[in-house]
Amino acid sequence: MKTITLKDNQAAIILETSPEGEIHVELALPDETPESDGFVAALCMVIARKLIEDEAFQEDILAEIDE
Repeated sequence: MKTITLKDNQAAIILETSPEGEIHVELALPDETPESDGFVAALCMVIARKLIEDEAFQEDILAEIDE
């Protein structure tokens, strides 16, 4: 497994596929420090939530991949 080191102003969405083809979504967020950027963490959380819950968003993304 690789290690991700985030700067205070970074956040990441980590996607993983299972052998069954399911997509798992994980967030890597900065520590809550005065220097951290809550905006990028919030943005990642919104995108991750849409990936998990919003079927229209999922279809849009899959359509982009299929092209």
